[in-house]
Amino acid sequence: MKTARKYDTMVFISLWAVLCFAVSFLTFLTFSISTHAQTLGHTQISGTLPEQATESTAFIQWGGGSLYQLTARLAVRGCDVNLLWVWDAQEKDYTGYTFSGPRFLNKNFNSKYENNIPPSTIWVQCIDMMNHIYGYGLLTENEKQKADALPRGGHREVRVIDPITESDCEGNNWRPETKKYVLPSIPLTQGVCVILFMKEGLADAPEGRKGFSWHSHNMELYTFEDSENQYAYHRFRESIALSRNKMRDYHDLLKVEFHELCHSNQTWHIVKNVFNHDFFIEKYTGNGGTLRYLLHSSAFQEFIDIVGFSQDEKGEWVLPQDSIYRTENSFYGGGIYGYFVPHELAAELCAGYLMRKVGSSGYWTEYFEFYLEDEVVAWLEKYVFVLPESRI
Repeated sequence: MKTARKYDTMVFISLWAVLCFAVSFLTFLTFSISTHAQTLGHTQISGTLPEQATESTAFIQWGGGSLYQLTARLAVRGCDVNLLWVWDAQEKDYTGYTFSGPRFLNKNFNSKYENNIPPSTIWVQCIDMMNHIYGYGLLTENEKQKADALPRGGHREVRVIDPITESDCEGNNWRPETKKYVLPSIPLTQGVCVILFMKEGLADAPEGRKGFSWHSHNMELYTFEDSENQYAYHRFRESIALSRNKMRDYHDLLKVEFHELCHSNQTWHIVKNVFNHDFFIEKYTGNGGTLRYLLHSSAFQEFIDIVGFSQDEKGEWVLPQDSIYRTENSFYGGGIYGYFVPHELAAELCAGYLMRKVGSSGYWTEYFEFYLEDEVVAWLEKYVFVLPESRI
């Protein structure tokens, strides 16, 4: 077991060395155009990226910003970056960052660019998320063969009621506001699709609600019995089922659509910032699921601290007595959806940010005006949305 891990680490280092040589050889090609990045706005990129959701490489110009902002900007343009090299105009050299390799390989990058990557030329490697296996580098050759044979990125069969579309699960049924304001501004897992269904009455709705929706992904950890090596992959494409109940207000349904897409962003965050090489080495234990994985994210821990979540002796999530998100203290006496657990509250506040962005009027404007405190907005703008844009 130890020998296999040592071997995989050496493979990573060897590949890293080869790439160092390759990109150094290409230095003269990019030096003459690197000054173009200086003319771009903050977090803007220019250049020709590979076709969406494909595995290829490209040189881009970057207007400056954090690693997250670069990763997010590329994601909404169809590139899920797995490896990148930043050109340093002063040192006349590249510095690399890997999302799949051991953490120590990023030490030099973090020392230089942990808070900001200045305007520069960047080489990026884009991957097809649906075909990617997280933790692949730690598997034995026999395990890799088994993992390579796994069917990936298929469509999950979802039971729908009175379906409008039975097979179109490519995202074409999003509302116009979603296409205009959300898809270009929030990183999502590639291939996320929407399934629609209509409900005229309340009889079939759970808990007596007017309608319902759900977000379905299959990013679970798998373990090989012999070695206990862990890996994860997209067994199915992410799907969002939405009720377009005629009895519900248009803005209510729009908020629900935004809420579920914010959950998709959480999945994207997990695979980019949690499912890394070191995570799989450390052998995750415990129940899976979105929240359990997000708890390994420093960004999400920051959200938990901002809203004041803690866990009691039974492991239940609780909020301070004076929290505005508690039922007895909340707007109109009703309570904000999902206040019991951090990832639901985060998705709801993310949806509220988007509702304000699209200019929703009436109840929802007042509702989220009450809940979107400055610290929450700052967190959303740092870790969720592709910015800058005009501040709401």
